[in-house]
Amino acid sequence: MLLELNISNLILIEQCSIKFHQGFSVVTGETGAGKSVFLSALKLLSGTKATAKLVRQGQVKAKIEGIFTSTTKLKNILDKEEIDSHSEIIIEREIFNTGKARIRINGTLCTLKTLQAIGPHLVQLHGQSEQTLLKDVGQHQALLDLFAPVPVSYTKTWKKLWEKKRELQNLTDSIGNLKQQADFIQFQYQELEKAKLIAGEEDDLMQKLTRIESSAQLAELKNQSLDNLVGFNDSLQIKLNGLKQILDNLNQITPIGFEEYIKEIENQINILADQIEKIEVSMDISPKEIDSLNSRLSTLQKLQRKFKTDHQGLIELFEQRQKEINILNNFSGEKTLLERELDFLFKDLVEEAKFLNTQRISAAQKLDSGINHVLQDLGMQDATFRTQILFPENPKIDLASPTGLDIVEFYVTPNLGEGEGPLNKTLSGGELSRVMLAIKKVLAHRDHVPTLVFDEVDTGISGEVGHSIGACLKSLAKHHQILCISHLHQVACQGDSHYEVKKSSDDGRTFSFIKELSPLERPSEIARMLGGSKNKQALEHAENLLK
Repeated sequence: MLLELNISNLILIEQCSIKFHQGFSVVTGETGAGKSVFLSALKLLSGTKATAKLVRQGQVKAKIEGIFTSTTKLKNILDKEEIDSHSEIIIEREIFNTGKARIRINGTLCTLKTLQAIGPHLVQLHGQSEQTLLKDVGQHQALLDLFAPVPVSYTKTWKKLWEKKRELQNLTDSIGNLKQQADFIQFQYQELEKAKLIAGEEDDLMQKLTRIESSAQLAELKNQSLDNLVGFNDSLQIKLNGLKQILDNLNQITPIGFEEYIKEIENQINILADQIEKIEVSMDISPKEIDSLNSRLSTLQKLQRKFKTDHQGLIELFEQRQKEINILNNFSGEKTLLERELDFLFKDLVEEAKFLNTQRISAAQKLDSGINHVLQDLGMQDATFRTQILFPENPKIDLASPTGLDIVEFYVTPNLGEGEGPLNKTLSGGELSRVMLAIKKVLAHRDHVPTLVFDEVDTGISGEVGHSIGACLKSLAKHHQILCISHLHQVACQGDSHYEVKKSSDDGRTFSFIKELSPLERPSEIARMLGGSKNKQALEHAENLLK
């Protein structure tokens, strides 16, 4: 429900802050006082577009803020939009004189589209110029379904049908594209099939070649080491033998005792040579096999360059082409199978839809009876309301919707002796408002919109009918917060809360403001509506009406 409304620089309203209550609230005031500005503020909070003309003359921007209580459904919408959800929802709209605008929900900047998704779950407006729910024939079925919800079994069958239709459509769309590229797909498939790709093969080849290259290098270093230690020509062993001969000659001239050192060096050379000799070198692969490995690696790398992907990408492309060829080859059979499954599902759906149609006809009789009963009290004694439900003789699958195959439209006979016609083309704005009021009363315990706003629903009526409209609104307020803009004292006196819109002039400017009337202030406003706020008899009558 609406808890608080704050307005600044919106047309005639410079500054205004109003708190609202549960139950039935009436808004009254002289013609031209600014009640339409109040209504505009509510429309802006529920998602209507804003224009620079709404900004008060001479001001940079207008600002409207509404504070509402939240619901589980609203919290779910806010969560999807990644907007913080609390027990209250604060909606702010700023409209600049340049035409720019800003919207915030719980402090988060958002789009008009987001506000329009939330607005209808907060406030529903019913005025002579905006009876969109009744003017839109597509909404008639939605209103009837509040009285008799669509069975879960139908919804499940329709979802299965929709998924199967989407599957068939995807297959048809894909085959159209594939047929255009059939030769190209076949060429790529054959080239990749010929390559006989294996997952991880490129890495295996590179590892094998790296090991072969390492083995050749290891063998060469081993041979060089042994040649330097114990080989021919310039090895350490040859040099040591030459040194030993020189020392022997030297020892003959003068004893020097180097024999033990020479033996130790010879021993270490032999130990080192033995250790090097033990190094294993695997050279069990032929040059021909090495060439084969290099050739295979080169083939894979050429394919990667050609198709601009890596080895795994080649495998995935091959699998994709294989799948596409299978679709091309099996399209006719797969399409026939899907169409057969779709036919079976549609037959099931038609049976579910017939059962739903029976439920709707029964519910419509109760709905029509209830609305016609309320219309009698709302000054439309000669009007007859009827819900027309048409079920197609030859149901087509394209007509299937999440809510059935029925075509639902409200019809009305406004006066005795006149023909019946579509409700949205037959009634005046005031009559449409009263029909909507009757519908809302009959559906009160099923409709979950928290705040309903009625704009001059009592236009063109008086006397006992006016009292009945007030009583109907008061009854509806047991299930909703009701805000009603009224010119009729019979309606205004039944409000639980009363707000007055007044207009004044100061220093060459016009100002409108809204205030909640206290119990002591209400008689004077009711008396004004009776035609004499200063008339003692009018005041007494107003007090009696309020009592």
